[in-house]
Amino acid sequence: MFNLLPYKEKKAIGAEYMRRRLIIILLFSIATVILAGVFLIPSFIIAGYRLSEIKQTVAVLQANDAIKNQQTYKDAIAAANKKIATFGLSSTTEPLPELLEGIAAVKSDAITITSFNASRTGGTLALTVEGTAKDRESLLSFANLLKGSGVYGKVDLPISNFAKDENISFSLNVTTK
Repeated sequence: MFNLLPYKEKKAIGAEYMRRRLIIILLFSIATVILAGVFLIPSFIIAGYRLSEIKQTVAVLQANDAIKNQQTYKDAIAAANKKIATFGLSSTTEPLPELLEGIAAVKSDAITITSFNASRTGGTLALTVEGTAKDRESLLSFANLLKGSGVYGKVDLPISNFAKDENISFSLNVTTK
């Protein structure tokens, strides 16, 4: 094949061809970016609105949790106040530690106390003393000593506690004056 164009012209035409190709590629790239931006703008707007809705929902839920936590705290405080009132001072009864010390003071070596349960009904404090006694006589003397101390209003020892002769598990109900 014959070269009809001189070398310089051929080189200039090749450079012009490359330049036009680059311009077309660049124009198509710019057009693609612009079209993508135009089509994505509504998605960004919708995403922004959804984000604000989610933030509002989270704020409402956190406020509800705060209200629930406040109610839980109020319930816990009320329960604690009730327990404090049970163990606290009252004008009609002695403080609970002094009552328990009084029971422990009259207890003999033949009596083993395993638990105390206390509950307040009205103005009186009811104590349930549970434990074991070596024999009937020691259990009866323990109950009589509690009755004779004058601190306790009523000492109730059920007759069922005397069913066994030795190693008697007992439950003694004591109320304050």
